[in-house]
Parts: sequence; C-alpha cells; structure tokens
Amino acid sequence: MMTKSARLIDAVIIDTCVFHALNYDFSGQNNNTLPSFKTLLHDHEILFVSSSIIKSEVLTHVAKKAQEKELVINKLLSKHGDILPLIGLKNLDLVHKRVGKLDLISEYKKEVEDFFCNSHFLSIPRAEEILEKYFNNSPPFSESGKKKAEFPDAFVIQSVLNYANEYNKEVLVVSSDDDWEKAFQNECWVTFVASVNDAIKYIHEVYSNRRIAELYSSLSLEETAILLSEELIDSTFYVDDFYSEVEDIDEVSMSAPLYDICPLSISNCKILYSAIAPIEITAKVIVLDESESIWDSEVKEFIITEYKSITVTSNIDVYFEAEVLINDDKSVTNRGAVSLKNVNNNKNIIIKLPINQY
Repeated sequence: MMTKSARLIDAVIIDTCVFHALNYDFSGQNNNTLPSFKTLLHDHEILFVSSSIIKSEVLTHVAKKAQEKELVINKLLSKHGDILPLIGLKNLDLVHKRVGKLDLISEYKKEVEDFFCNSHFLSIPRAEEILEKYFNNSPPFSESGKKKAEFPDAFVIQSVLNYANEYNKEVLVVSSDDDWEKAFQNECWVTFVASVNDAIKYIHEVYSNRRIAELYSSLSLEETAILLSEELIDSTFYVDDFYSEVEDIDEVSMSAPLYDICPLSISNCKILYSAIAPIEITAKVIVLDESESIWDSEVKEFIITEYKSITVTSNIDVYFEAEVLINDDKSVTNRGAVSLKNVNNNKNIIIKLPINQY
C-alpha cells in the first residue's frame, strides 16, 4: 500500500485487474466485496470514478466469461444428459430449450451496467500527453516490455492525474499493477492500494471514529471460528482424485488464527466483515487400492477395482463473511447474533490427498 496522508477521499477508481481478481462478481453472488465497497463509498459520499476504457475492458472480459460458462453447460448436457432423468428432469427437450435460452452475456453485462451506474467517467486525455510519456519511457511505459500494450493504461492513468490535479481531488487508486504504482508514486493527490480489501481498510481508517474502532476491535473472533467449524462439518466435501470419495468427516478445526480480516461494512446495528480461516480437516476417505486392483494397459484403465478406507488430514484456507449484530447498549454479541455468509465462496470444499498418503 502506498499512501501519502490521511486526507479525506474525494474519489476512487478501480483498475480492470482488480475486477478480474474478484472474478467480476459485481452482484455479490459468491463474494460481497464489490457490492459492499460501493455501499461504503455511498455512505461516505465518495465519488466512484472510472474510464470508458476500463468499462470496455470489463465488458469484454465478462462476455468471455459468459461464453465459457455456456460452453461448459452445453458440454455437460451433451456428455451427461442421461443423468437428468435420474434427478426428475425427464423432459430432456425442455431442458435443452431452457438452456438454449440462457443469455448469460446479457445478464453479466447488466451487472456491469448496474455497477457503473451513477459513476463519473473521466475525460480522455490528449494524445500528445500520452505520446510524450511513451517516448520518455515514463510509467506505465518502460524501455523493456510491450510498450504498445500499455497505451490503454496510459490513457486511464493520465485521465486520473488530470482530474486530481485540475480539481485538487484526493483520489484513491485501486490496482495491483506495478506500472500503475510507479506512475502514481510521486503524485501528491493520489493514494495507491493494491486491492479492494486494502481500500476498504484504508477508508475505514480515514473515516473511523472511536465507536467504530471499539466495535470492530471487540469482535469475538474465537466465537466466530467455533461457529465456522460447526457449519463446515455439515458442508459437502469432495476429494481431488477421480477414484476417491469422502466416507465421513471426523473433525473440522481451526489450525491457526483468522487472518486478512476486513470490515466490509459497519452500521449502527451490524458489522459485516470478511476473513480467511486456516482449517484442518480430518476425514475418512475411500481410495483406490492399486495393489489389489487390476490395470489393463491396452485400454488404459482399471478393469477390476478394489477400494480401502484411509484417514486423511488436509489443510485449506476458507474465505467467509460474518455479519454480527450490535446490541442496544452498543456492545457486540457473536454467538446467537452472528450469521455466516459465502463460506468458501459458496463452493464445495475439496480435500487434497497428500502425496504417498496410501
């Protein structure tokens, strides 16, 4: 994080690479970071600024994401369509028609439009300003590398600098691009952070008061860890091996303290924060017993398979969000007043078989 001073923030801009890192989850389907960030900006009356270049890049990426998902769906239907009647979907023609009507591209583009709605789009700078940086090898351009590929970034960076310096606006730039950081490092009106989580923490730091700080610091993280372990024990677990499956979960426990804790939003009645939980899972797993199975080298598959049960210990990092209610006396209660959201980004938990485990 590159920061100058704790001046109040006038505007925020997010680089395309940051949206990519968050999988373009504008609606908060699996991760509340982007929606919570927009709410935070609104609550503090911070202007969300962007560039038509960034928006165009995002629209291109989400269209590709939609096409890839639709391709996966069609491939699954083509390869495993015979399974559908087993789960009650007997009218296969109807299923294929409904899938054919899917328009994920329009849905994803609508999410982008909604997110960028009411944003202030910065003016595109003059080409002469960009060419001067190009020939002087000024960031984001450099003597080595693909200089021409940096032109979109150069236009966005210059538009931010023009906006900040012309209107004396304190701009918080969110980007994980090293060239962006170099471009802004000597600018007095710009603060640079590498992620939305870092931006959220910085804004809370700048705008925080004693009550908010006391509320956040009083969160009982140990209680949250207990609740998380209790919820995970009932989750669906899979094994990262084609021939294996989970037989039973013996224990789910915290292997280390929570980390990367970030307050997504703080209001008078509740706190929403995200964190990473290092989890240790002990499970009984059914695995292929290769010593008792017979492999056919011609067809390249086992023609006789035997299985055995082993105990596996696996360590994984689980992302989660916790919403904690605040009592009338302004104290924080965890157990009974906390709800967990987006545990492991709403994905199934994969148990990894250690090498030479069996």
